[in-house]
Amino acid sequence: MTPPPPLKDTNLFKPIKVGSVTLQNRLVFAPTTRFRNTEDFVATNLMKKHYEDRAENNGGLLIGEATYINLGGGLYPHGPVIESKRQVEAWKQIVDAVHAKGSAIALQIYHLGRTADAALLKTYGEPFLAPSAEYFDEGHKEVTLSADCFDENHEQVAIKAGNELRAFTLEEVKQMIEDFKTAAIHAIKVAGFDFVELHAAHMYTMAQFLEVVSNHRTDEWFRC
Repeated sequence: MTPPPPLKDTNLFKPIKVGSVTLQNRLVFAPTTRFRNTEDFVATNLMKKHYEDRAENNGGLLIGEATYINLGGGLYPHGPVIESKRQVEAWKQIVDAVHAKGSAIALQIYHLGRTADAALLKTYGEPFLAPSAEYFDEGHKEVTLSADCFDENHEQVAIKAGNELRAFTLEEVKQMIEDFKTAAIHAIKVAGFDFVELHAAHMYTMAQFLEVVSNHRTDEWFRC
């Protein structure tokens, strides 16, 4: 049996052109949510260090952690948003640091839908929206994540917060699409990301539109 070639001689370490970007190898660092942003969802120097370290001697592609398109896109405490000038500029510092190390970087953007923190949305005057008014589970109907993302003894409840889940109106669906476009423009044109990735898994809003269990709509946005 012929032995396999050394790993260094495989396609993994050969350059590849993706769009207008030439990657030095096919190594991709997957998005890893760290919750290292400020209380108003601005990326910190700790985040910059996280990405800068992973860009060192890499030359491939880093995918930035899942980022809300705006405040209405969901919200978990200390998650990243790419909407305000400060938020975009903070991401730009990270992008510049990665590029300085010779690596490329994409931003993953998303909307949480029914998995969001209803009480935190309420704090920012944002409604709790999903394709249909179907809670993710009884826990999400009665429990939110405001106290601590990983603490099971949550006190806040969606109903108590006065921000119960409801379905997107048609106009709100259209607005969300525009908000995704705006976030992508902020990422590419202002922050300087090489790519944008749409997060359509893990039962966030895009996936919710595609699943029977979470989409009971009867308009043009129903699941076929």
